Amino acid sequence: MAGCGDCLPASVNRSLLPLKLHFFLYLAAQACVYAYLAVIGRQNGISAANIAVIFGFTPLAAVLFKPVCGYIIDRTQNATGVILALQFFLIVSHAVVFFSPALVVQMSASRGLLNCPDGTFVLQDRRVLDSCLASFPTASAPLQCNLTFPTDHATSVDVNAVRGTSVTFQNATGVCQALDVVSKVAKGDQGFNCTLSCPCDADNAAQGSFWFYTVSVVIAWTLTATLFTVTDAAVCEVLGENVNAFGRQRLWGTISWGVTSPLVGFFIDQASTVGHTDYTPGFYVFAAFILLDMALIAYMPRLRTADLSVNFFRDITKLFCSVEVVTFTFWTFIVGALIGVIWSFGTWFLEDLGASKLLIGLTATVMSLGIELPLFFVSRNILERIGYFFSYSITFLCFAIKFIGYSFVRNAWYVLIIDIAGGAIFPLAYSAMTVFAKSVATPGTSASMLCILGASFEGLGVAAGNLLGGMSFDQIGGRLTFRYLGYASVVCSVCCTATYLAIRGRNAARHGSETPVLKTPAETSGNGTFNEASRINWGEHSRL
Repeated sequence: MAGCGDCLPASVNRSLLPLKLHFFLYLAAQACVYAYLAVIGRQNGISAANIAVIFGFTPLAAVLFKPVCGYIIDRTQNATGVILALQFFLIVSHAVVFFSPALVVQMSASRGLLNCPDGTFVLQDRRVLDSCLASFPTASAPLQCNLTFPTDHATSVDVNAVRGTSVTFQNATGVCQALDVVSKVAKGDQGFNCTLSCPCDADNAAQGSFWFYTVSVVIAWTLTATLFTVTDAAVCEVLGENVNAFGRQRLWGTISWGVTSPLVGFFIDQASTVGHTDYTPGFYVFAAFILLDMALIAYMPRLRTADLSVNFFRDITKLFCSVEVVTFTFWTFIVGALIGVIWSFGTWFLEDLGASKLLIGLTATVMSLGIELPLFFVSRNILERIGYFFSYSITFLCFAIKFIGYSFVRNAWYVLIIDIAGGAIFPLAYSAMTVFAKSVATPGTSASMLCILGASFEGLGVAAGNLLGGMSFDQIGGRLTFRYLGYASVVCSVCCTATYLAIRGRNAARHGSETPVLKTPAETSGNGTFNEASRINWGEHSRL
């Protein structure tokens, strides 16, 4: 009986099927946990301010860890061993996050006067609640407290702001209605003595549970980002001269992400109870996918970098003496900063627009299955035609369309149209970054080069975007933040194109020829880093 591989079309390279399956399994696993790391912390009692700080600085850990892993792979020629070790610790770190204990939240109470029907509340002594109100509640991030009436009736209130002793509630009129005091106001009462109780999280850092969660999140996020980079570097080595076909392997991860995300959400909804969300089904499915991927990686031919650099540090230093490498790394950082704002505050902005969770999920489906999937499939052709820098220029234009479009939209359903452009951002940028690292690296430094670019993208870039987005949302709001970032993206697109043309002209003049040193991926694919033994193990790469 013919094997399953014989049933596939002749255009499909059977030797590359394990790579496609790896991306499918690993991205399916990440879809189970990636979106829930922050909300688990919130459910455990960690304040929004502390979570913002944690996730603002967590990407910086990848800046240090990625180059270390790249160096180990380049020196040991054993990417398989490094990947398996990282995946093992990835399961452990996520288990700690998903089963981390909740913080002990202490409540502090202060009496005050509730004035109805306007719903203003005046504290008798603010000092009692100063530590609880230190997180500076805002309209977009209110502090949830309890308000108790003299009749022992209590209601939940969202504190928007505190100015002196005056407290502003998010739904002031509703507070009075909930306490059923409007009729008493009509009789001439001026105010009512109530007790406001708020959770005090100023000393969260002193609790072991806080650091239990924080350390495990930092490790989990760092390992996740590093695995993305080192596996991509190993896959590029397997592809060898056909490295431009990277997107056709990576697209299978996009498929699994789009399919798995709603399924895991359904499992979590089914396991949850009223007042408590049970995120553990996400971890169980995640662990199953990672274990399957580990078995696949162990079964595949050993992954390695093609050549060993005798003068590793000198070669890396020489790479960054190149103007085009330094310039491309800078634009990679900018792309990471902009995409960091989207990853951290895109859902936040949609919720402010009143978008339902269904609509938020549909935006991910439109981008992943509707746009990312076909773009990853044709990314090779795009890179061969326009090159790396122009791919970044188009990425910046897509940023501009998404940011500016979001900033003007009033009906949240229109974002589905805007995200047609937004879905092109990641495949264009990530494919260009991955193939560029492989194409410019000297023998034995390709994994390290990709790790350095990955650190600029997911480490420094995303961290800068998280901090920039958080401060800007707090100062001018989401709508103006997105609008100004959209305008900045247009400027970046023009400048990225201009810098490429300037470098191209400089190189052409230096070499006394109209043919520039900077070439398209189709021209630079034979850079001497391809190992012929890899072709023997993996087959001809001219097919999918």
